[in-house]
Amino acid sequence: RARVREKFLSGDAASRSDVALLELLLIYAIPQKDVQALAKTLLSRFGSLENVVAASLTDLCQVAGIQQNSAVFLKLVEAVLKAALLPT
Repeated sequence: RARVREKFLSGDAASRSDVALLELLLIYAIPQKDVQALAKTLLSRFGSLENVVAASLTDLCQVAGIQQNSAVFLKLVEAVLKAALLPT
């Protein structure tokens, strides 16, 4: 966890890949578990980080390792992005 955060904070280009960003998000959504494999599973299933956060709550919860709380967190990320990019 510290390695992932430090890599991101250092500005390492590899920390900006879809899998690295999703892993960092999942660290905060699922604090007691290694989430690297889960990030890869989500990206494999949905195709991109954009598609992961755009997936329905139901579809996210069908992925092993994703519970409602972490799915809601990912949907919150989508809502924040939309609000930031499309201000009213």
